[in-house]
Amino acid sequence: MGEDKTTYGLTNGKRGNIASYTPWVSFTLNEKCNNELVFSVNMEMSKVVSKITFGTLYNPAFHVLPASAAQVEVSTDGTEYKEVANATFTRDYPAKGRKMFTDIVTFTPIKAQYIKIILKSG
Repeated sequence: MGEDKTTYGLTNGKRGNIASYTPWVSFTLNEKCNNELVFSVNMEMSKVVSKITFGTLYNPAFHVLPASAAQVEVSTDGTEYKEVANATFTRDYPAKGRKMFTDIVTFTPIKAQYIKIILKSG
């Protein structure tokens, strides 16, 4: 569950900051993984879902790029998935420094127990 107790999340819902970087998750992507990152979430029971929200970071000093695209798939059994959304993102990067982005992918409400989020490297 996310920090607000009604949101399911991969972290506690907090953004990293100077005091605590622990909520951040980072990955190195390469050609072997098709420059994609796949998250799968089992909500333990079927629920109606209609959006996915996630945060990414642009920090060129550490070779950190935000997602350039996201695909959302849902399943009732964890085996057969159906694509429900596909989005691409246009970014305004600062000339210097870093920037956080919050992306929301919405789709027609659908009942599912499993959600798969595929992020494409920026």
